[in-house]
Amino acid sequence: MAGGDGGTRNTSGAAGAGDTGDVLPMDIFRDFLRRLHDGPPQHAAAVKVALAVWEGALRRGDTAGAQAATQMVRDEMNRLVESIVTLQSHGRRLAGEE
Repeated sequence: MAGGDGGTRNTSGAAGAGDTGDVLPMDIFRDFLRRLHDGPPQHAAAVKVALAVWEGALRRGDTAGAQAATQMVRDEMNRLVESIVTLQSHGRRLAGEE
């Protein structure tokens, strides 16, 4: 990559583009990517599992199991939303928007 910026340089034409202040250190960028792939997708998968448990309980007529699975779905949805909000906030900080 030209200039050794690792592809993280702001090339949008915004004021200051090309200044070294526009370069995000690669270790910080890698951490953001790790958070992107480890957080929300894992919580979304947990929601799918909880929904499958709920559906199974409904098919079996297991009222207590369905109620427990409903709580699992609620809990995992809350974790999913929280992880998305956290990731969004972190991304905004990295972009200098907060």
